[in-house]
Amino acid sequence: GVLDGNRNGGNEPRIVELYAVRDIPNLSLYGLDIALDGTNSTNPDYCLGCGWANNNPTSPVTSLQKGQYMLVSYREWLNNQHPSAFFDNTIPGSSINHKSQRFSRNNHISGNDPIVLYERETIGGTYTQIDIFGVNGQNGTGQSWEYTDGLSYRKYGMTSSTVFSLNDWKMCKGCVDNGLSSNSAAQNPY
Repeated sequence: GVLDGNRNGGNEPRIVELYAVRDIPNLSLYGLDIALDGTNSTNPDYCLGCGWANNNPTSPVTSLQKGQYMLVSYREWLNNQHPSAFFDNTIPGSSINHKSQRFSRNNHISGNDPIVLYERETIGGTYTQIDIFGVNGQNGTGQSWEYTDGLSYRKYGMTSSTVFSLNDWKMCKGCVDNGLSSNSAAQNPY
């Protein structure tokens, strides 16, 4: 899922949520790209199991077990708050079901950006696209998949796809556009 929030009138949270459909012993084989404002994504910004502020695959390997979630935040949070603060701390920073990763980079989602998930067979290998939200190469402003100050998450039973289909996603554009302090205060909570 994706969330482009407007918490307390700010530009956070901005989160990508990933769900492991199988055990993933080495997240360094996966990468995520935010295709800013209609740029065409061909490679990830970062590998998911690498360091927070770099793309160094020698960093400790991060893994996910089947059924676990990973929250990926692409900006520093106000007052160094954790992304779970928006979720009323019901999603802890690291628990049996949730892990978090934060990247210090200006390339963060803004509600009109496609998000592309990649996988490679080996460290240093070539990435292949395995999933997408939005239309690669298209700025989402005014498009049916725009999620500015809102959220979207994959409908139950839908699986990953390299071709985006709006019918696979629940959309809520503008539903966190009133400076909400938490997810539970939203008209359509995540």
